[in-house]
Amino acid sequence: MGQHSTKGHEELLVFLSGAGTALIGEQERAYEVGQGKTFYIPPHTTHSIKNTGTEPLVYIYCVAPVAE
Repeated sequence: MGQHSTKGHEELLVFLSGAGTALIGEQERAYEVGQGKTFYIPPHTTHSIKNTGTEPLVYIYCVAPVAE
């Protein structure tokens, strides 16, 4: 998935299988993600998910607006 932002929404990723890297922020700080892990992305944060394994990287993402 290419770099994007969910603007005023927060996002939660739940990884079901595979292995990858989450690139977060303008400087693309990298975090290892994969089966059994969860990952939180705050509002107004650019991010991208990259598959680094040999199998599909499968995850569920939940996006919700943040109350001011």
